[in-house]
Amino acid sequence: MMPQFKTTGVMALVIAAGVAGFNAQELRGVGTSPLAPWDYTVGLTPGLAKSGPGQTFSVKATKAGDARSTVATHPRRAAVPSKPPSKLPTKLPQPEPPVINLGNVKPAIIASTSLAGFATLSASRQELIESALALAANSPWLPYVYGGADPALGGLDCSGAMYYVMTQCGLSPPRSSAGQYDWLRDHQQLHRVASAASDTNDPSLAGLRPGDLLFWASGPWADDATVVSITHVAMYLGRETKDGWQIMINSTDGRSYRGIKANGYGVYDFRLPPAESKSKLVGYGPPPGIAEIKAPAAAPP
Repeated sequence: MMPQFKTTGVMALVIAAGVAGFNAQELRGVGTSPLAPWDYTVGLTPGLAKSGPGQTFSVKATKAGDARSTVATHPRRAAVPSKPPSKLPTKLPQPEPPVINLGNVKPAIIASTSLAGFATLSASRQELIESALALAANSPWLPYVYGGADPALGGLDCSGAMYYVMTQCGLSPPRSSAGQYDWLRDHQQLHRVASAASDTNDPSLAGLRPGDLLFWASGPWADDATVVSITHVAMYLGRETKDGWQIMINSTDGRSYRGIKANGYGVYDFRLPPAESKSKLVGYGPPPGIAEIKAPAAAPP
């Protein structure tokens, strides 16, 4: 007579069958087995624990108050030789570090005290610029990494850097440079740069203020263009106190600061691309939520 084990639940079924020498590999395929609260009767061929392939076991499941039952008979398959556990490495593999263009150095950093007229800016503009400068000053080196938007991961791209800085100041910008351009345009904060502009003294740049975002696009650029292919974004910092040098902060690879090319997030010269360049400065403006003017000082008591 076939010995039997009375069990409840799928796990008990597995345990009962395991007593007779079955393992998880051999119990695969019992797909017809019902779930708890069914009771299972596992029938085992005599001597099954010691016998080899070709033996069978049966599963009968019944539920209290239900006359139905399910019966399944499965052949015992040949044992699958088990592999010895592989030795875990003492050190987990580390992600590959960002590829840095060794031909370009770490970008420059400056303090807000080096910016002309910084104290005259609104509190929100000051906070935005301080946040942007602090990210560069407090990081060992943040190389340009496409898709990077978190300095903790080791690198930033242009829009990721601006996205991170602005979110640290409580703003809610889109992630991409094109999205940030549209964000300013939709909030009527965008100033268009004339297609004929050749330097930063162009009248279309007269409204540029420290803390404004700067946008570059590729391809032909017309003043009345409605579709713009944005390729880069940065933040204008203004002029350095010592000599009036115009600068910006962003993540890039190959732009320069005072003649030295750099890679990553930091301070760079602000200048317009040459006329023959496919890249054009097409717009600028403050992020929505940034105050335009400095709050008036409190009246003396």
